[in-house]
Amino acid sequence: MNFLIHNLAKKIRRLSALPPMSIASKLGERMVAIPTRLIERIQVNTGRAEVGDAELSASLLSDGARGVLSGTKYPTSFFPVDAKASEDYLTAVRSLMPGAEQVTLDSAYKACSHVFDILGSGEVDLGPSIEWSRDFKSGFEWPKQFYRDIVPVRLGDNSDIKVTRELSRCQHFTALGKAYWYTADEKFAIEFRKQILHWIDENPVMRSVNWDCTMDVAIRAVNWLWGWAFFRTSEMTDEYFRRKLLGSLLEHGRYIRNNLEFFKIREKGSWVRVNGNHYLSDLAGLIFLGILLPELKESRGWRDFALKELWRELEEQVSSDGCCYESSISYHRLSLEIFLTCAILCQKNDIIVPEGAWSVLEKMLEFVAAYTRPDGRAPIVGDADDGRLQILGAQAIDDHRYILSVGAVMFERSDFKSASGEFHEEALWLLGPGAKEVWGGIPVGESPHSRDFPGGGFYVMRAGDLYSLIDCGDTGIRGHGSHDHSDPLSFEISAYGRAFFVDPGSYVYSTSPEWRNHFRSTAWHNTVRVDGQEANRFDPDELFAIENDARPEVGVWESDERHDFLDARHIGYDRLSDPVIHRRRIFFDKSAALWQIRDDIIGQSEHFVEWFFHFAAEIPVEIMEGGVVMTSFAEGSNLTFGIRDLPGDAELELLDGWVSRRYGMKEPNKVLKISMKKSLPLTMNFILAPERSGGRRDLSDIAIPEEMMVA
Repeated sequence: MNFLIHNLAKKIRRLSALPPMSIASKLGERMVAIPTRLIERIQVNTGRAEVGDAELSASLLSDGARGVLSGTKYPTSFFPVDAKASEDYLTAVRSLMPGAEQVTLDSAYKACSHVFDILGSGEVDLGPSIEWSRDFKSGFEWPKQFYRDIVPVRLGDNSDIKVTRELSRCQHFTALGKAYWYTADEKFAIEFRKQILHWIDENPVMRSVNWDCTMDVAIRAVNWLWGWAFFRTSEMTDEYFRRKLLGSLLEHGRYIRNNLEFFKIREKGSWVRVNGNHYLSDLAGLIFLGILLPELKESRGWRDFALKELWRELEEQVSSDGCCYESSISYHRLSLEIFLTCAILCQKNDIIVPEGAWSVLEKMLEFVAAYTRPDGRAPIVGDADDGRLQILGAQAIDDHRYILSVGAVMFERSDFKSASGEFHEEALWLLGPGAKEVWGGIPVGESPHSRDFPGGGFYVMRAGDLYSLIDCGDTGIRGHGSHDHSDPLSFEISAYGRAFFVDPGSYVYSTSPEWRNHFRSTAWHNTVRVDGQEANRFDPDELFAIENDARPEVGVWESDERHDFLDARHIGYDRLSDPVIHRRRIFFDKSAALWQIRDDIIGQSEHFVEWFFHFAAEIPVEIMEGGVVMTSFAEGSNLTFGIRDLPGDAELELLDGWVSRRYGMKEPNKVLKISMKKSLPLTMNFILAPERSGGRRDLSDIAIPEEMMVA
């Protein structure tokens, strides 16, 4: 018996040294049923999940000491910044962006003092020692145990797993690194070293909540590598530190490869990939590790696998007109950032990027240019959680123009340069000091114009400072939900430097199911609700699932110098006992600077119908006589909102609401609600007329366009 136990223990020790996903092949088909979780537990309990010195040495190629271990030479051409050209970077920053250096230094000093502003927390001092597993917003601390035994989402106690995940992404390392280059002060290198070593000690592999989500493991690996790029010449990065760093990055790579967030579902008799930004982040982590750590025997396999998958996902997740299929503006930016950064990394290291990929990336940038409002901010359509791959600038989270700056230099597009407004740091740090000269040689192009993106379901109407965006897309991920909201035919409108009607955003995810469900509901968008029902149903307990009931269809899209016209409908209320169709027509008269909206609620019996119009935060609003609603700024632009032939039994209310421009933060706003119980069909006509210099516009003689009259 003792012999049997000894023999079994010996076999277990051998298995524990293997990556979990390699176990099945070693055991054979008969043993496939042994769960990966069990193998992981064995590895953790035997201490074989962590990489020691002996295993690290065995994992290196013969010339591996030329890489991270030596600290003197890096065998790649791009990492991602070149310390040998640091003075050129600094010259470019100081000449083109004179205020950027001080912003970086302020951020870096705060990071050294452990003062962080994460996910709407405001600046919080975390004290002398960072508690990496603690949600400092709620005070809850996740236990240090096997990661699959940890319950990450705890409904009802206000804890938010995203806080710990965000902190452990270590995206402040780029600020520390840039500050080191600006000042040559070893203070920043000391802090980088201290935080890395402390994180490793406090988060043993697979034994903390910070190993719970592969996406965050991958983003952390990317940002550790960014930090190393800035600090690798520092005397603080001695051999001990380099071995600890490389060993942990090896653990990160193995973990990512064995815990990919890859999903398929059965659809019409075949398996369909339904991956999203999590899988893209996983792949980005493997690509960074695979390209930048060539001294590791496993890195080539990581690189080759991840690149093949990344270009395949680019085809799967992006429509022919450049829209990310998650139906979220914020996640479009994140996905584009991942694809673009990885393409640049490949390009700088002489790795072929498929020709078609560049075309798709260019189209994704065109969508960013189109949806960016004249005030430079992005509409918050769908979910938004402040997600980034790396942070190289200091712009507001809803300002996506930095990526247009990168695109302008890469593709030498004058329209991207115009839409970006100015040269942003990201173009410098991603593309190198030479980006400065390329930027200077690009003429300023035309301002963005009206565009349709039928693949993504977005329609943009613009003329100078006048802007509107309408959402006519299916539920995200080809109708399978996730980061989309119940918002068919909702819109945003801004004019003369001021946003008037906005999408309220998303606010939080799992921290509060109640708030989560409010912000993704039909009533929290600029659209129509019938009988108190959601246009796209969702289970209030399933926070990242939503039905594809509405299925919007666009019948007409017209755009010329004089006007834009959209005619669309959805069938989200077709499931009612008396099926109802919502048809919305929007006519944008560019010369008269106004929008007209016609809503047809098509059915047969009596229904309770509600319209919601969400104003931006801090906009003063008044209800006037005759169905007219006015904003009342003393200076600057105002909006007159008129209702034609308002039924006498209609109720107009100004409600108190909320808008969220970044995760974890909300601001009060006003919501115009129009409600009535009527026999269908029912038609309502609205006029939205901005005025540059304030005052009320006379709407009495505005004719209804012919396009709005056709049945």
